[in-house]
Amino acid sequence: ALDREPLYEVGLWSGLLERLADGTLDLVCTAATVTAERRRRFALSVGYLATSLVLVSRVDSRIRRAADLAGARVAVRLATVADDWVRAHAPGAELLHSELNTEVYEALRSGAADAAVDDRPIAAHFVSGTPGLCLVADLPDTAAEYAMVFARDNHRLRVAVDAVLRDMARTGELERLRRKWLRELGGTPAW
Repeated sequence: ALDREPLYEVGLWSGLLERLADGTLDLVCTAATVTAERRRRFALSVGYLATSLVLVSRVDSRIRRAADLAGARVAVRLATVADDWVRAHAPGAELLHSELNTEVYEALRSGAADAAVDDRPIAAHFVSGTPGLCLVADLPDTAAEYAMVFARDNHRLRVAVDAVLRDMARTGELERLRRKWLRELGGTPAW
């Protein structure tokens, strides 16, 4: 829709925002949760998917609610909203940081972690493909949105992407894509 050829790069979340800040990336298009801090540092697109944080555990675990995290080993991705939430709301929890989603869910599957906290769409994906894991609780007051993240001074690209996202919402294409990809996760979409 923008008549541009994207050049894709894979990177670790903990370094992507710094690369935006230093100008080596133009756009981060991933599961980037809108936060006040990110709004201060970067330009954000219009939101394209509602999300929230969820608690994930093994089906045989005692952990069924946020209060059960006291003293538990909790796997989270480094430098994420989930990381911040556990630090603020689960005193006494031992944080097990990972750079990759796969590491979080492997730690939980193997028993190295007692629980994980993650965004609902990501958690639903990994739970649907990992026997023995389950979503056990929505975490209160964690409703948020995903947006694309741009360098603060990249106004033209952000405006162009926002126009495409708004058009996709207007035509129903955004909803069609949500239903197609999130229905496969076996859970109710978070929007």
